[in-house]
Amino acid sequence: MVLADIARISGQRFNFVIIGGGTSGLCLAARLTENPKVTVAVLEAGPAHLNDPAILTPAAFTRQIANSEYDWMFKTAPQAHTGDIEYTINSGKGLGGSSCMNFLAYNRPTREDIDAYETLGNPGWNWESFEKYCKRSERYDADELYPRSVSTESTAWRFIPGRPEALSKYGQKYEQDTLGIDGNLALSFPAVVSGGDLALRATLESKGIRALQSPLQGEVTGTWCSVSTIDIATQTRANSVTAYLQPNMDRPNLRVLTGAFVNKIITSVSQAGVTASGVEFTHGGVVHEVYTDGDVVLCAGALQSPKILELSGIGSKKILEKAGVETKLDLPGVGNNVQEHISHAGVSFELKDDNDIQTWDLLRNPDIAAKQRELYINQKQGLLTMVPSSLTFLPLQTFSHSAAAIINRQAERLQKDSHLYTAATLAQYQIQLANLRDPRLPDIEFIGFPGFRGYPNVPEPGKRYYSLVPALCHPFSRGSTHIASNDPRDIPRIDPCYLEQSVDLDIMVEIFKFCRSLGKEGPLKDIITKEVNPGPDILEGDQIREHVKLGFKSTWHTCGSLSMLPLESGGVVDPQLKVWGTSNIRVADLSVAPLQVASHTQALVYSIAEKAADIIKNGSNYSSA
Repeated sequence: MVLADIARISGQRFNFVIIGGGTSGLCLAARLTENPKVTVAVLEAGPAHLNDPAILTPAAFTRQIANSEYDWMFKTAPQAHTGDIEYTINSGKGLGGSSCMNFLAYNRPTREDIDAYETLGNPGWNWESFEKYCKRSERYDADELYPRSVSTESTAWRFIPGRPEALSKYGQKYEQDTLGIDGNLALSFPAVVSGGDLALRATLESKGIRALQSPLQGEVTGTWCSVSTIDIATQTRANSVTAYLQPNMDRPNLRVLTGAFVNKIITSVSQAGVTASGVEFTHGGVVHEVYTDGDVVLCAGALQSPKILELSGIGSKKILEKAGVETKLDLPGVGNNVQEHISHAGVSFELKDDNDIQTWDLLRNPDIAAKQRELYINQKQGLLTMVPSSLTFLPLQTFSHSAAAIINRQAERLQKDSHLYTAATLAQYQIQLANLRDPRLPDIEFIGFPGFRGYPNVPEPGKRYYSLVPALCHPFSRGSTHIASNDPRDIPRIDPCYLEQSVDLDIMVEIFKFCRSLGKEGPLKDIITKEVNPGPDILEGDQIREHVKLGFKSTWHTCGSLSMLPLESGGVVDPQLKVWGTSNIRVADLSVAPLQVASHTQALVYSIAEKAADIIKNGSNYSSA
């Protein structure tokens, strides 16, 4: 496989130019170049990372998120994330983007989450469409184990199983026809599941929380073993590189350039609006341009895509003038409505020595780590093929006795402060409030994590741990991201406004207490010796609230910064993913999602890209090409 060199991109003209070779960008490029007469250039700022074990090894995610996210597990309390912040954005920089560095969990949100997009003014963006495009991207690899020629009429074949040896033990089965089988993205159940996951699921079931066997059909409340983006044949991570790029790199009409840092979109302004003619980018310290007869499509993610639009003169005139950028199109919604799944360091329990539950803590021992690497090299199951697979989504009413009071306070607060919000924001809040009141719909997720997490305590050598990591599904707080200067190398100024709406902290406190309480319930309590983090020094009331406030963090599921909404509602893109006021600039990444969803977001991103491909194929620029 050969990537393009600069001579094959610089000064050249293509039918379409895609900015960002990540999760959505590579999917979109593969679909558009299915027609051999259509030429596509992909500009990716990061390196290729092709065939990199640090990406392809499933359990390697523990060392790659945010350039070693889990290093902080062994430190004391992190700083609180409040107020206006700046930080270097490296997440997802490279071919494959965030699909190369996530938890590998693959799940879909609730039907209500997706249908809300249509309710907010986006015809055709509903559950039926979403499910269709999810299935187009999916390739569930049950055929490796169970040939399709086998009859599926009997009751025994009502479910698509995982590996035969894991079916009964791990509960790995989904109802048939809920997953696509002919798409590009390999999906399978993980080969190894921690015994801690089994104890957690049994504990939840004992408390009346149901185990789902069909969590991909728009109803996710409950607990289940998730499928993952793992190729069952090779036990390697599946991502947009392996799914969409590598199988199609021999196409002469597809050119992908890495190390291409985009400075701005080249545009002209007329009475018809703004039209893109190309993209200016820096490669090897030299500024280049590439041109297009069709569309420029932003697929750079929810933090970089708005930055590029603003550098191109598209955004709030006030912000652009302050940054020294000429305004081509005054579009105030750019960079606003930012939402994030905030997570917490969680609760960590020390496991008893007399059980054989597998956790990643064992990899701290160099000898064990070496043996596990040898197992993986020889394609044997082990700790390096284990990924987080125990997912639980719950409504506030399920885990909090204070649910009614929290909901009522938020309703009163929104009514009292309604004059502070636009009608569009209030419409979003009303949808969120209705969901919060509905005891069927989840407000939080928590993951069973086979390893040490949290603070203020550190792990002991030779000990194993099991942790519960909660995250907020539908934050009420809204943030923003905007350029601070006209220098493309300057990072944007990001104000996440975390916990600006106190209901977000209220819910996080309640789920923290619930997770903590599970350590006192069997069978989870039967495998642990004690709570290590936060431990007995954090007991109740204000202590818990302060602990949660200090320990929360981003999940890198940022959305909404270029929301797909009507123009009068602060929208940036229309239902055809075209930037309002432009003739040929589109956005096809998580930034267009106007509301956060109850799921890990990669399925949503793939579906956006798949739908974007159909939208563009049905447009005049594609047909004329």
